[in-house]
Formats: sequence, structure tokens, C-alpha cells
Amino acid sequence: MISCFRSYTSRWQQIFQTSTWENNPDKLRSFLQTITASGGTGPGESVEVGLWWANKQNDEDPISQVIVLGDQPAHLQNEAQAHRNSFGQTYWDSTPLKELTYYVPECQKLSSKKIPANTFYLHPGAKSTYEDIAKLTSGISEYLDINSAQSSKKLTNLFVESLLKDIGKQDGRSNELIAAYKAKFS
Repeated sequence: MISCFRSYTSRWQQIFQTSTWENNPDKLRSFLQTITASGGTGPGESVEVGLWWANKQNDEDPISQVIVLGDQPAHLQNEAQAHRNSFGQTYWDSTPLKELTYYVPECQKLSSKKIPANTFYLHPGAKSTYEDIAKLTSGISEYLDINSAQSSKKLTNLFVESLLKDIGKQDGRSNELIAAYKAKFS
């Protein structure tokens, strides 16, 4: 599943968009091709909405990690409230996100379930909150230079190693599987 979040200056359908759970990469690619940048008010994006959704998904079907990529920091609590005020609480009551949330309590929920949020910030202005999200959830945080060929390798390694860790949990072979992957592809 891939999800996309924006700022509260957009309506609910644009603030948060998500694909279905897929094992077909072509369907995920098709979903990504429909996503465009919009709605930014800067500074800050509705990262908390993505974290809220991850917690909601985990309640329905356990997840093992969250990966957040973004170019803007997460909203501070007062910023999120100010942006939500533009449509009014009556509007928000008609959406799945009735209550205001903030990234810190969403991270605490993930942490209590031992779900790391690994964050990749595309702009230095996002570094502080992305590092905080990773720290609160025992995840990792790194700068991702989208113009570097190493960036796609870094993301691929993170995804594959996380999958191998989960697969290996069943028989205690996580470290062995990851070492074999690194030996072949590093």
C-alpha cells in the first residue's frame, strides 16, 4: 500500500490518498502516476494524517513498519488546527478525520506497538520533525537526494531488508537472510 498526504488547505480526498494493498507492482505504479503535488501552504504538511492512517491500518491488519518521504516538516499542533479552521469543524466531522491529531501521539501509538517509522526528508527544512518521528518510533531518518542514483538503492535496500527481517522472524533467520542479501547486492 502506498499513501500520499498533503496540507489541510485541500479537501479530505486530496489531503490523503491511498492505494489498495497490492502484490502487483504495476498497480502501485499506476496509482503513483495519478499523484501530483498540490495544496502546499508551507511550512508543514499533514504528516500526522499519514501516521494516523498507519495506526488505523494496523488496528485492522498488523503492519511491520511505516516509511515517510516528504519535502516539508510535519505540522506543529497549532498549525494543524489553524489549517483545519479554514473549512470548519462541521466539514471535518463529515470526514474520517473528525478529530485533530498531531504527529507526536500518533508516533507514540506506533511505538507502543513496536512499529518503526523510517523517514526520508527531501529538503533540509523537514529534517527536525522527520528525525523526531524516527526517534519516537525507533526508526531511522535520512536525507534523500532525489537527484542521486544512490537514493533509489538506499530505498530499495531499506524495503528489502525490512521484508527479509519480517520473513526471517518465523524461523529466526532474519540476520542470515539480510547478510546474504547484502553479500549479493551491496
